[in-house]
Amino acid sequence: MHEINAGNERIKRAYVRYLREADEKAEATIRAAEHHLRKFEASTAWADFATFSSSQAVAFKKGLINAGYSPVSRHRAVSDAKRFFKWLRQQPGFRSKVDPSDIEFFNLSAHDVSIATAPVQRDFATLEQVKAAIAAMPAGTEVERRDRAVMSFILLTQMRDSAVASLRLKHVDLDRRLVHQDPREVKTKFRKAIATFLLPIDGYIERIFIDWVRYLIDVRRFGANDPLFPRTASTLDAEGMFVARDVEPVFWETAGPIRAIFKRAFAGAGIKYFPPHTMRHTVTHLVTRRPLTPEVLMAFAQNLGHTSPMTTLTSYGRVPTTRQGELLRALLLESVDGDEENAEDLLARLQAVIRKKDR
Repeated sequence: MHEINAGNERIKRAYVRYLREADEKAEATIRAAEHHLRKFEASTAWADFATFSSSQAVAFKKGLINAGYSPVSRHRAVSDAKRFFKWLRQQPGFRSKVDPSDIEFFNLSAHDVSIATAPVQRDFATLEQVKAAIAAMPAGTEVERRDRAVMSFILLTQMRDSAVASLRLKHVDLDRRLVHQDPREVKTKFRKAIATFLLPIDGYIERIFIDWVRYLIDVRRFGANDPLFPRTASTLDAEGMFVARDVEPVFWETAGPIRAIFKRAFAGAGIKYFPPHTMRHTVTHLVTRRPLTPEVLMAFAQNLGHTSPMTTLTSYGRVPTTRQGELLRALLLESVDGDEENAEDLLARLQAVIRKKDR
């Protein structure tokens, strides 16, 4: 059995280029697509993509089930394979070889799709937990002050870690408490231009970030195009060992160091790890517990880079189960006082409505 097909490899390279350069997919998304295509190839014994048929799609789905893949994992795998073959059919020489009706055989049952796409109750930190983690972070070295500033900044802005890693000093307007996410330079989702204001969450947290920006400008003399959160520079100590005390005006290549900062911060405070992205859930939970006008809700959505408040509410505004129970119990306690006369009045009104409809 061959574990590589040279023709397929050339096609996959072209597809990866399309995903990266034309479709602007994230690297994690591209790696997942490559992984799932390898799984598909293995299920066909590395047959040419030009030989694709409905039976191959069905065998791929059955193989995922037999391998113990969950509905969520199966849905991701077949979706990636289906997306690839739709793209392949548009390529020269494949339109007559790939039947669009065969591609539909990648579809899962409605039951499996429902399970795979069901919303997940996201666990997230409370504001008190995040503040405790930041307060416990050391600040003796330049690197440690940067790390505190990173975590504080993400709490204040809820920006995506990939965007944070690509920010330049010139993107920050301290006077207006505004961050300009310029898609020509900042890795925003879908390459959107986003105006993000620092939310007035906590004065101490805000001061950590502002002091960091001023330090870079006034002390380190960083320029406008230098990174807001520069990479760690390793230096030798007196014993000839590499230590990380300072930063250098170089961008992080990935957002991995930011996630590592969050892991260390929560561990240092004795709190379970919450990824940077969950700060959106933390802050949205706080915001939605306050009375909001449509205009204010729209402003908050725009701050996150959303074009609709519904995106914000459906993605990050789900009510935790415990809070759901509290709200519903409070609703009943406020609206029903157990008075039998009130219950009788309610029944009488309902009966009147029914009689009116029957006329």
